[in-house]
Amino acid sequence: MREPVTYVAVGPIFGTQTKDTGYAAVGLDLVRQAARLAGGRPVVAIGGITLATAPEVIAAGASGVAVIGDLLAGGDPERRVAAYCRALGL
Repeated sequence: MREPVTYVAVGPIFGTQTKDTGYAAVGLDLVRQAARLAGGRPVVAIGGITLATAPEVIAAGASGVAVIGDLLAGGDPERRVAAYCRALGL
């Protein structure tokens, strides 16, 4: 947090099948901790986030979520993005 960054990314929050990161899932506690320590900078959570879990990630303190794999669920990424926007009140 001492570096001159404009946002903080944390993850993988949950297990992910998109790519092998070599890292274990860190969970929502790290999101909470990052949000507390970020000094007002946005916190972006990434890794294994789904439409079902995105609201709880935001509730844990993330400013946003980065999603890859779950956008392809159902074969209609545009519709999936719209569902995320509705779920997150955007």
